[in-house]
Amino acid sequence: MEKIDPKLWGNVVGLTNSQKFFIEAWIELTDFNTNESYRPRVMNLKKILNELYTYLSGVLEGQDRFKIYVEEITNEALEILEKEKILLENEPVLLLELQDVLRKLKGIKNRKSSEVYKAREQLVILKKIIYKLEPQYREKLISRLKETINEGNNNRLVLQLTSMFLTDLIADGHSMKHLYFCKRALIEWKEVRPDSDFESRFTRMLENLESEKQWTVYFKIYSNEPFDIEFPNYGMVKFYNALRFFGAQQDLTVPDDFTEETPEVRYASVKVTATNPHGATLIGRDIIENLLDTIVYTIVNQHLEIYHKVFIPNDGGLNESSLRQLHQVNTNTRFSFEEIISFFENVENSNFNNESIERLKAALRFYRMSITTNTEHVAFINSWTSIEYLITGNNSNINQDDVRNIISTILSLRYVTDLINDLKLNLFNLEIKHPYGECWEEIDESEFIKNLRDSEFKDELSETLEDNELLKHRTMELAENISSNEKMLAHIEKHKQRIEWHISRLYRTRNVIAHEASDVDVTLILPHIQLYNFLIIETALNFISEKNMFTSLDEVFIKVQSWYSIATSYVKDNEDYNPIVKYYEGLF
Repeated sequence: MEKIDPKLWGNVVGLTNSQKFFIEAWIELTDFNTNESYRPRVMNLKKILNELYTYLSGVLEGQDRFKIYVEEITNEALEILEKEKILLENEPVLLLELQDVLRKLKGIKNRKSSEVYKAREQLVILKKIIYKLEPQYREKLISRLKETINEGNNNRLVLQLTSMFLTDLIADGHSMKHLYFCKRALIEWKEVRPDSDFESRFTRMLENLESEKQWTVYFKIYSNEPFDIEFPNYGMVKFYNALRFFGAQQDLTVPDDFTEETPEVRYASVKVTATNPHGATLIGRDIIENLLDTIVYTIVNQHLEIYHKVFIPNDGGLNESSLRQLHQVNTNTRFSFEEIISFFENVENSNFNNESIERLKAALRFYRMSITTNTEHVAFINSWTSIEYLITGNNSNINQDDVRNIISTILSLRYVTDLINDLKLNLFNLEIKHPYGECWEEIDESEFIKNLRDSEFKDELSETLEDNELLKHRTMELAENISSNEKMLAHIEKHKQRIEWHISRLYRTRNVIAHEASDVDVTLILPHIQLYNFLIIETALNFISEKNMFTSLDEVFIKVQSWYSIATSYVKDNEDYNPIVKYYEGLF
């Protein structure tokens, strides 16, 4: 959680606590360092209903394998609707129709083909609902968000609506990085005009987010050998041998990365229309890649590669962007380079089987290829390959359900631990005093849970956090979710279910890319699969290095699932012990 300079709050005239909470929430939800559990969800009601319509149409066209997809999407849509039905309060008929459609689609995976045709009526109604919902979704969302902020008595709803709004903006092509810098309009720019109150700042931010403008995006292209042809200009695309002369003519400062002049380098500029630099980068990249596809096809042995950085002139300044970081993943391994090298030396001299060692090495290789490529579809497929091969190897008996269960179990085991450590780190970084004078970093997870279950401790901490409303909200929310072992397990199981839905979505996306060569948009889900990829490799390395008892990766993943089952059962019967937060130690 970012530490905001208290002086900045003075830039906003008449700032209320609720408005301050919204600004804090916006910054946290878009900050690169925010725990993934606190970032905007991938799906909102508008997006998931469109996804449901696509697969339900497929079922009615005879694609029986889509029935399980419709079932999973329906269950997820019901959960999302429960949160987002506040946007349909003035549309009771529409809400009832939608609830009825979703209820009738439950159980479709078990219906015979002869019965599925009855779902055609639901498809027609669903299309009507989408047609009515889509044009007014964002307008209703913004209106309800403003209303809730002005009421000033429901921070939980402000946070929920802000997250929903960001999900919708990201789906429209805004990057997290671009949305994060909207804080400049909300709080950082010091206004001298009378309209420096929150409402005026919020309105200007919306105008900037939704107004389109023309951008020029500059790319650098490498070849494996000197270019022996001149690329012709094509539409809004222009090619250059060097940018320094062009830059001088346009009074443009060219970044150092774009000053190279060699026979193996060319530059290109693309003029596009978009609402933000990120969207312009995506559009420009697609145009350049389509041209390069044709060029490479017609020129023998010419290997062309787009440099991973672009630059965009913007109001006299520059936006520099990395194609590898359009949606960033925050990962931090506990292993050093030397420890990984030592790890492989040790396992290669142990009874750990060679096939599992090769799977680990392949997983690391495909993970590297995923996070270093400039192309999102390639990144997605590489991460999926890394995960799938690490878990299954050459074992044809492990199916999609097994893979999904292993991934969701690993991520659920570390869920509470991650939330607790994230909270302790935020309390430490924001210099919040411990009620009993202890150091946040020195308290282990089990002790911290006991503290949050102690009403006196919780009350004192709540008072200490009076000036940090968002951190107070996160702290009290976590305290409630883990206030008993029963509630903690329910919280973990709910998280596990969401992970399983999301993994199913990743699997569907993988099939669309691999089998249909479809240009499906993966910008929203790519950070998730890359994060899952990282965490699964990290978990495998942890278990193998700390428990000198495994002979294969298959044993590791079997033990992970077994231990999760044992730990959750033990927690149910032992209120004072929480083995889930110590899963690295394990009950082996």
